[in-house]
Amino acid sequence: MDYTATVAFEEKIFGQFGLQKWPYYYIKEHYGLSAQLTVTAIGAVSEIAYTFDTQGVGVSKPGLNNAVTFLRHLSSLFSRSGEFHRFLRFCAVGAVGAVLNLVVLYALTESEVFYLLSRVIAIEAAVLLSFLLNRSWTFRDRGTAGLRSMFTALYRDHAVRFVGIVLNLAILWLLTSTFGLYYLTSQVIGIGVVMLWNYGGNQCWTWEPA
Repeated sequence: MDYTATVAFEEKIFGQFGLQKWPYYYIKEHYGLSAQLTVTAIGAVSEIAYTFDTQGVGVSKPGLNNAVTFLRHLSSLFSRSGEFHRFLRFCAVGAVGAVLNLVVLYALTESEVFYLLSRVIAIEAAVLLSFLLNRSWTFRDRGTAGLRSMFTALYRDHAVRFVGIVLNLAILWLLTSTFGLYYLTSQVIGIGVVMLWNYGGNQCWTWEPA
């Protein structure tokens, strides 16, 4: 990969995670096979060297320890970049939205509104509240300027969450009907997957950095 392509790749991918700079130098070969990954994030520089064991026929070179070490460093970068705290704020907003969802559903249904209509209204109320909280708190550093930008973000947020609902239903059906999991277990797994989907969609698209 040439320098121009490397810079374009860095700016597109790593810029999504709030990293100020992530130069990637690959590969230095001497005294056998080795690779050095140099990472600059939030003004901190560290060099991580990987030395592979002797490769056998049909055996992958990287070992389990290499993978664990690499994931640990990625986790450290994620935490230091501020994205971990953003993710926690996103989860907190989701919890507030879930509470509002239940409150509106209960209040409308007990007021003799048809329960399915109550459910639709409750979902929309929770989505709107989550959108406003994410705009003013979770992603406030990517604030929308003007009504057009705000409505674009609102549309994107609804699109991401709609796909999340479909994904949740698909996981619920697949794990319960195909693999025989208890439906509540399937739902918990579905909620976890959809939470990551919603965060990724909001991070990379709804509140895309300018």
